[in-house]
Amino acid sequence: MPKRAQPKFRARVLSVSAAAATLLPVPCAAQDPFIHGSISLGAGIFFGYQYASLPERRGFEWGFEAYATQRYGDVGECSSGNRWGFGPILQIGIKGVQDPRLTLAIRGGGELARLGPAFTGELGASYRFGSDPGPSLHVGLSPEWAVFAFALRHQMFRNETFVGGGLRYLPSFGEQSICVEGRPLRLEDAKCIAGTMPLTAAGSDAELAAAAYGADAQMECLSSGAFVQLALELTHAGAPRTLVQRALTAAEDELRHTALCAGLAEQLGSAELSHVLPPVAARQLESRLALLERLAVESYEDGCVGEAVAAEQLARAAALAADSGIGATLRAIASDEASHARLAWDVLSFCIAEGGAPVRAALQACATRVRRMPWAEDTAPDLQRFGRMLPQDLAQLARTQVERAHAQALHLAHRA
Repeated sequence: MPKRAQPKFRARVLSVSAAAATLLPVPCAAQDPFIHGSISLGAGIFFGYQYASLPERRGFEWGFEAYATQRYGDVGECSSGNRWGFGPILQIGIKGVQDPRLTLAIRGGGELARLGPAFTGELGASYRFGSDPGPSLHVGLSPEWAVFAFALRHQMFRNETFVGGGLRYLPSFGEQSICVEGRPLRLEDAKCIAGTMPLTAAGSDAELAAAAYGADAQMECLSSGAFVQLALELTHAGAPRTLVQRALTAAEDELRHTALCAGLAEQLGSAELSHVLPPVAARQLESRLALLERLAVESYEDGCVGEAVAAEQLARAAALAADSGIGATLRAIASDEASHARLAWDVLSFCIAEGGAPVRAALQACATRVRRMPWAEDTAPDLQRFGRMLPQDLAQLARTQVERAHAQALHLAHRA
C-alpha cells in the first residue's frame, strides 16, 4: 500500500481495502484445556538422588507431582510478555520402591523470558511413610526451561536433600509460545489524530510536515492489521509456514513504523498523537481458489507496487532531510518496506503455483488496471528538508515503479 502517495491514491487504496480487508474467522491459537483464564494446571514426573546424614536414608528417589498456578503478568497465550504467579503443589516421592514421601507446598516464581528460563520456589510440609517415618519442613527451588524441570529440595529436621529433574506439562506458567498480537485492519473511518492540523491547513512548514507524518502514522498503523490479516489468510490458503512468519514479522515492523512516524509528528508539531482502530466484522469464508485470486491481486497492489513505491520514496526522502535523525528514521522504514515488497512477490508466486490459470488471469487484469491508473500531481508546499518528496517527483517515481512491476508480473504469469 503506498504509504506516502498523494491523498487521492491513498483514498482509493483504503476504499478498495475496506471492501475486502476484514478478518477471516480463523482462530490464531487453540485454547489449551489445561488453562482456564489466568489459572494453569499441570503435572510432572521427577527422579534423582537423595542425600542424607544417615546411610539408610540415602538412595534414588522418583515420583509424581501435580500443581496449579494463579498467573499474573502477560497471561494471554497469544502474547510475548513474561508471567509470574503462585499456587499449590502436591508431590509423591518414593525412595527406591519403599518409604513414600507426601508433600503439600505452596510454590511461586516467574519467567525470566517468555521463551526462556523460569524459576519457582517451594515451601510446605512433608511426611515420610514406611520404615523410617516422620514429618519435615519442605523447601525447594526448581529452575525450568519449557517442559524440562530441575529440582533442589531439602527436608528440614530430617536432613534429606534431593537433587534431580524431570518433565512438567504444562510448564508452571503455561505454554512457552508467542505470537504477534494483531490489530484491526485498515478501514476508512480509522483515526490517527495529530493535534487538529490537517495537511492542507495554513501553518508553518514544520506544522505541515508534522501533519503529514501524522497521516503516515495512520497508514502504518492500519497496515499492521493488514499484515495480520495476510498471515491469517495465508494460513487458511495452506501457504508455507515461512510466508506466514514473514507476514507476522511485517506486522511487527508496521507497529514500529507507527511509533517512529508518530515520534516525528510530535517532534515537529509538539502535539500528542493517538491511534484508534475500530472493531472489525469477520470476512466471509470463500473457496480456496477465490482466496488465492484475491491474495494475488491485493499482494500486487499493496506490496509489489505500493510497498515498493514507499521504499523508494522513503530512501529518496531520507537523502533530502536536513535533520540527520529524520533521515535515519526514514532509511530504517525504507529497508522494511523493501522487505515487505519482496514478501508480496513471494506471496504472488505461491498463489500462481497453487491457483494456476485463474490466478494468472486475475493478476494480468490487475496489473493492467493499475498501470492505467492516473497519478495526479497535486500542488503542495515544499517540505523536502523535512523528508517529504514533492508530489510531482513522487508521481514520476510511482509511474516508473508501476512499469517495472507490470513487466515483472507479466513475466511471472507467462513463466508459470
